[in-house]
Amino acid sequence: MKSISHRLFRVLHLWTEDVEQIGTVVGVMFFLLLFQSNITRLDLNRRHVPLLKAFSLLIVALFHFLHTILEPQLLKVAMQTMTTRMVFHQTDENQQKDDENTEENKNNSSLSSSSILYSYHHRHVYTCLSILFLVILYIIILWRLRTFSTWLLAVTAFSLELIVRLLASLAQYTLYVLDAHNRLSNVESFDEYIFWIKAITSCFEFILGVFLLFNGFYILCFESRGALRACMLAIHAYLNIIKNLRRGWQIFRNRKSAWDNVNQLPLATITQIEEYNDICSICHNTLTSGIACITPCSHIFHQKCLQKAFYATQNCALCSRPIILERNQHRE
Repeated sequence: MKSISHRLFRVLHLWTEDVEQIGTVVGVMFFLLLFQSNITRLDLNRRHVPLLKAFSLLIVALFHFLHTILEPQLLKVAMQTMTTRMVFHQTDENQQKDDENTEENKNNSSLSSSSILYSYHHRHVYTCLSILFLVILYIIILWRLRTFSTWLLAVTAFSLELIVRLLASLAQYTLYVLDAHNRLSNVESFDEYIFWIKAITSCFEFILGVFLLFNGFYILCFESRGALRACMLAIHAYLNIIKNLRRGWQIFRNRKSAWDNVNQLPLATITQIEEYNDICSICHNTLTSGIACITPCSHIFHQKCLQKAFYATQNCALCSRPIILERNQHRE
């Protein structure tokens, strides 16, 4: 398993220092899975069953690990694509302004569509789609060959979690590609789209984690008891449920607090924006009335830009003065 994993990651150009530890991780996980199944107490003609079950879980776990290494590289490629398009965007705009022939404009739109499709011709995208196909095929084969059991439910939930993560990675990659080719209808909501993709993914993972907890608790009470299984359930409940719930609740509170603080700031009028005669120092885009607010230190920012800045600090991005929000301060 170690040699196969090393060759796989090298072929996919995903080799990192973390991959070197995969042999130890797989070995320890394989030992724990067999130990909690009480394989030493089974007859020789029945020991192949827990071995196959443990090996099946290891395959899904290996796909999870592969996705963990793959996702940052996939998003890195998407960001590089977006950066490259932004560099040459001004040149493309000048060329489009010089085109007065409608047929040439149609050709430009067709070339833009082909360039979007060409952005998906990448090794990491193919790897992500291949994992998605293999996991779905793996679940279908298991449900056709195996009878209904708690172990089958556990493997299915573990695989569904991977499918949700893969779809989320592809959705984020698609957003980056569409943004790079100026195909998003609302570019200012790009960060909101990314946030909601991550939020929906986290909700699905939380639901599947709760399901795995109840499924494991049922196995512990009615099928296979053991101190090791109880300890693993406790670790799973803390790391994948309690900790994630606290982190999600904290993120929700921070976003709500930041948005409430931004809403207390007055909107900048057209006259104030013209007198300010500057751009938003956070996103470096032009300021427009209706979506820009003015701080007590007389600096103007976009509302969404200031909201993102409030996640890190509540000081002004220009003068670093604290933005003190008074209760009697309302929107104009």
